[in-house]
Amino acid sequence: TTKKVVRSPLPLGGNTGTTVGMSTSTVEHEASPEAYETGWRQRWELVNWARITFRYHRKRQRFFDVCDKLVQATALTGGVLVAGKALADHLPLLGSVIAFSGLMALLFGFSERRQSYKELAEQAMALQGEIVAVPAAELTPARLAQWDARRCAIDLKEPPNLKTLVAMCEWEQAVADGHPEHCARPTWWQQAYMHFV
Repeated sequence: TTKKVVRSPLPLGGNTGTTVGMSTSTVEHEASPEAYETGWRQRWELVNWARITFRYHRKRQRFFDVCDKLVQATALTGGVLVAGKALADHLPLLGSVIAFSGLMALLFGFSERRQSYKELAEQAMALQGEIVAVPAAELTPARLAQWDARRCAIDLKEPPNLKTLVAMCEWEQAVADGHPEHCARPTWWQQAYMHFV
């Protein structure tokens, strides 16, 4: 599985903080400031990864949902036309269209892929919820290692990623976090094919 490219979040320290709302200067922790800041950065990178991953798989889920509905609509419309004999002179062409739409559904498994992406999105969101539920004072290397293992497990189930779609999700998340300049938005023509390559 191709690893999703997730850009590093903005540097911590000073007044930058993070979008989850707590700077290292306001938290008492037993670890050294350097170790704590490293842990906090790792935590934020995991949250950022989970949010981008959630966006990515939701978009893929919606894409395959639309494909599945289009195939069903094509088959239904063709069946109605055949039954009504409205296009008696074009039955071979109509039959070819229905057969082709069915073949596409069979080859690409739209409904199965939609369900697969739905489950991956839910797993990414569940990981984010688990991470943000832990108070900063309880952040430990063991927890970070556990969360990273969960991320690897989700990565293992992912099909190869589409880089342009990943870039779009990164930009949307950067905007949501209040940093639209953090990465470039894909152009409109890149967005037109981002679900294919």
